[in-house]
Amino acid sequence: MFVDVIVLLPIESVLTYRVPEKLQSRISVGSRVIIPVRNTMEVGVVKSIHNEAPKKDVAKDIKEIIAIPDEEIVINKELMQLCEWISDYYICPPGLSIQMAIPGFLRSTGKVKYAINMDNPCNYLPGSLPYQIFEVLKDRPLDLKELKRKIRNEGVENEIPLLLKDGLIRIIVEPISIQEKVKKEIGVRLRKDKTITQEDILIWQKKAPQQVKTYLFLLHEGKEYPLSELIQKQGVSRNIVSSLKRKGLVELIPKSVLRTPRVYQYTESFENQQTIILNEEQQLCVKSISDAIQKRQFKTFLLFGVTGSGKTEVYLQTIQKALECGLQSLLLVPEISLTPQTIARLYSRFKEQVAVLHSGLSEGERFDEWRRIKEGKVNVVVGVRSAIFAPLQRLGLVIVDEEHEHTYKQGETPRYHARDVAVMRAQINSAVCVLGSATPSLESFVHASSSKYHLLRLTQRVASGSLPSIHIVDLRKETDKSSGEPVLSMALREKINERLSRREQTILLINRRGFSPISMCPSCGWIVSCPNCNTSLNYHRYDGTVRCHYCNYKQPRPVQCGECGTTPLVLIGTGTQRIEDLLIQHFPSASIARMDTDVTMSKSRGYSILKKFAEHKIDILIGTQMIAKGHDYPNVTLVGVLNADIGLSIPNFRSTEFVFQLLMQVAGRSGRRERAGEVVIQTFMPAHYVIKSIQSHNYELFAEYELRNRKIVGYPPYNRMIQFGLESEDEKEVKDIVYNLVQYSKKNLNLEQNNCNILGPAPAIIRKVQGRFRWQFALLGKATKTINAIARDINNYFHTQKTSSKLLLRIDVDPYEIY
Repeated sequence: MFVDVIVLLPIESVLTYRVPEKLQSRISVGSRVIIPVRNTMEVGVVKSIHNEAPKKDVAKDIKEIIAIPDEEIVINKELMQLCEWISDYYICPPGLSIQMAIPGFLRSTGKVKYAINMDNPCNYLPGSLPYQIFEVLKDRPLDLKELKRKIRNEGVENEIPLLLKDGLIRIIVEPISIQEKVKKEIGVRLRKDKTITQEDILIWQKKAPQQVKTYLFLLHEGKEYPLSELIQKQGVSRNIVSSLKRKGLVELIPKSVLRTPRVYQYTESFENQQTIILNEEQQLCVKSISDAIQKRQFKTFLLFGVTGSGKTEVYLQTIQKALECGLQSLLLVPEISLTPQTIARLYSRFKEQVAVLHSGLSEGERFDEWRRIKEGKVNVVVGVRSAIFAPLQRLGLVIVDEEHEHTYKQGETPRYHARDVAVMRAQINSAVCVLGSATPSLESFVHASSSKYHLLRLTQRVASGSLPSIHIVDLRKETDKSSGEPVLSMALREKINERLSRREQTILLINRRGFSPISMCPSCGWIVSCPNCNTSLNYHRYDGTVRCHYCNYKQPRPVQCGECGTTPLVLIGTGTQRIEDLLIQHFPSASIARMDTDVTMSKSRGYSILKKFAEHKIDILIGTQMIAKGHDYPNVTLVGVLNADIGLSIPNFRSTEFVFQLLMQVAGRSGRRERAGEVVIQTFMPAHYVIKSIQSHNYELFAEYELRNRKIVGYPPYNRMIQFGLESEDEKEVKDIVYNLVQYSKKNLNLEQNNCNILGPAPAIIRKVQGRFRWQFALLGKATKTINAIARDINNYFHTQKTSSKLLLRIDVDPYEIY
């Protein structure tokens, strides 16, 4: 028996292995296997099984599988098919897409040890390093770390592959299985077949009071009690419980337990709103989606609803319909910060049927949630981008909330977009996909306009809410003349004061963390810059450092100019920390909180801030884009955007779309209930079509402008784009190879006949990051298969021309961030 295995490595080919007879009854497609690759052990997943031997001349050289660690498969056939599609569409090695669907610890081979091969004698000279290794391994198998500790010779690691090749030693693998990661807990309970009289207890009390105390506690509880909790609650040692066991009074019951993610603690405060009555638009949306679910018919819906229009309730009722049909649902949200509120609503409706998956969980919590899903113990999964790989067996509904968000795009290989992967997963599973947004991506909007997606509209706010009125403040008239910096405008300050007097809440957006992005010399113009990147260092006042937001380099803030010695340096630009200080000065009695990645590094801190804001323990919340998405706080009646222009000038063809979506989303946090909401947008460009579209709450106006501009130059969604980013520590090397690739493509790949063209090459927007110089070019074309084939040709040619291992090529299909 032979198997084709996808190795969890960045290699393109699938490798064939022989299955030993003793393992043949346990092998399946989707099984995790430990396999030899060159002189080491790696993890792979079985792609296919066949009994026919390969060609005779190579069959004898085929290596055997070493181990099958698990009793069950780790990836089902639908997920395998999805990962193969990701590998093909996003032009990445299959092993890197497969490993996205497997928990982290299962990607490890476990412990690799070396043992002597008894069949082959050692003919090396006594005292030589190979002889020493052989002699040490005679006692017992050892791993590399243990070998180095015993022999204390730096050459041990280099000698191991040679001894393996000579057949003098062999590899023994101790893989980690799924069951080994299951958390075990011991329960304690009284034995029913043995009782103690009151007289015996009084005698026993004098000899062993702690044992009596523990015994009486268990008698009073009348149930099994976790050993760890018993020890903590009664203040006794484990020896006391062991003594009770020896006396035959208690028995210890080992069992598997689940680690409960802390995020579930925040579900208690959410009301159960199962009696919500849908309006006519919501009813129509629920019916359309439910009909498709009932028919097990693949269909993609774009649920286009204004902020506060009740999209979440549509999600909940269609999830209920999927449950009634015996199907499972998957709900994706764009940010970890959104999961507590989303889980609260799901948990209030579906209780223990809900599981959560995101990177904020510990490895143990994430594994337990994955195991619950895989074993079919939950029917609803909520999570961020990576949750698209949840091992659901009966998937009937996939929902992508805020589908326009760029956080659904993966930043490392495989650079997949979870929205597009969600549509494909629904297609593979004959499921329904719902893409929800108040500001749809232009790709989704065009698909809905062309009937590729089915458009559903929600045009009215629910819960008596109305769209907020939007006021534009021209910062050219409000700028602090002494510093040239935008400040809190008089209009915004007055409106904040009004909210404080009425016990209402305010959200303020400034999409830049830190205190100030630039520290500059007023005499010569010298700027404090990162030594590793072509960018300025951001000043963070709370620890007095300047930091690079690209490579995380930091240093104490310089007190004088590094060129001319002038002191002090001038701070230019405004971040969340600076605005927080300004707010404290203007509103000393208000409760003010800041929310950005500097504050929310721990997984509980962000949840805590949002919980306090929901309980109105915070009057003013200031933050970056993470406060703009999906939050629903009834008492928020004012939103302020301190500088709407941040992002508009970034050289990215999507920058205007990103800014429009961000501002529309944050504006939608205001006035979501009976109280009217207001939005104040401060800008230097009040006549810009993005600002005009936002002021009139007019998505279609923005889309008309933007799509017309995109069509003229042939950018997505009218063409597909694949970006090629190259980087090296040597700028000449990377520049030479990028021009070489572009010339090769134009000369050899029939671009014009295939309706394709190349943009570039050009330096990256940030020319140097982490000490590496970066250049880029992009390929545009209409046909997916054609443009992907050309991209693969370019990739193959790169590897034939690559001059050093430090030269890297990054391929990004459907890019969101320009390199």
